[in-house]
Amino acid sequence: MKFIKKHLATITIILIIFLGLFIRLYKIDYGLPLSFLNDELDIYYDVIKFSLNYKFIIPKEGLIGFAPQSYVYGMFTECFLPTF
Repeated sequence: MKFIKKHLATITIILIIFLGLFIRLYKIDYGLPLSFLNDELDIYYDVIKFSLNYKFIIPKEGLIGFAPQSYVYGMFTECFLPTF
C-alpha cells in the first residue's frame, strides 16, 4: 500500500498513456482500404495536389495556383495538412 501511495502520480500517468494508446490504436483500420466518409477524398486530393506539385505550381501559375477549387472546407485544412 505504501508503494501505491508513493508512486500514485507515476501510476496515474502510465494508465492515462496506455488508455490513450488503446483508444488511438483501437480500430485504426476503420474504413480501409476504402474511405466511407464522403468529404475525406475531396480534402485528400487537394492536399496531395499541393504537397506534390508545389514546385511546379509556383513557376507556372504563381501563388494563385494555391487557390482552392472549392471553398467548402476553408483554407485551413488545405494549406495546413500538406505541412505534415
